[in-house]
Amino acid sequence: MLPSEVAFRFCTYSIILTINTISASSSGVVFSVIFSTLYLVRTRRPEVPVIKYTLIKGYDAETIATLSRRMTDAVRATIAAPPDGITVIAEEVPATNYMRGGKARTPGAPVPGAVAVVSNYLDAMEERDLTRAQGYLHDDFEMVFPGGVRMQAVEVLIVWSKNRYINIRKAIEGFDEAFEEDRAIVWCRGTLHGTWLDGSSFEGVRFSDRFELVAGRILRQEVWNDLAEHRPS
Repeated sequence: MLPSEVAFRFCTYSIILTINTISASSSGVVFSVIFSTLYLVRTRRPEVPVIKYTLIKGYDAETIATLSRRMTDAVRATIAAPPDGITVIAEEVPATNYMRGGKARTPGAPVPGAVAVVSNYLDAMEERDLTRAQGYLHDDFEMVFPGGVRMQAVEVLIVWSKNRYINIRKAIEGFDEAFEEDRAIVWCRGTLHGTWLDGSSFEGVRFSDRFELVAGRILRQEVWNDLAEHRPS
């Protein structure tokens, strides 16, 4: 990222804080404040936060739109601003117009959407396409199932599940996404249905899975469900 300007407008005046920053490291963006300027300007519209950010040119439209939506969400979660009053402006500069430390820089690659990664992983697991499923996992991946059962490989999960049911599938009702430092958190919720070892079926079993992702890969999966309440005696 490049120099950015953030404006918070209250009543009939705007409080505009200009912060010049630099980014470092290809694995994540690190900001260093060089200087800042605070000044007031008169505005006709009350309570209108304005966020401007600058990128090196080259990102696709969906990546820029996603970044802008997340900045909007961050403002709404931090201050009492009306949704239709939050303005986000993305600006781009050619790579030839940007240097840091006397060197041209390459912008970091977009990170895959966390919800899409989790959804694709779950689809691969249900289809028992373990090779594809493995492609969504971090090298240090770990999953934790009810009872505190821990596993580090999807192949182990398949073997473990053979003593619990013949088959199982998810009916997903929704996803929730949040962010903490360099990690994306995704909650997946819905119901389970399938066939027990005795051939009887089950359905409507609640579940909630929590996924922790780093750089677009699933680092941790924690599973909660009501299967124990529905298991045949």
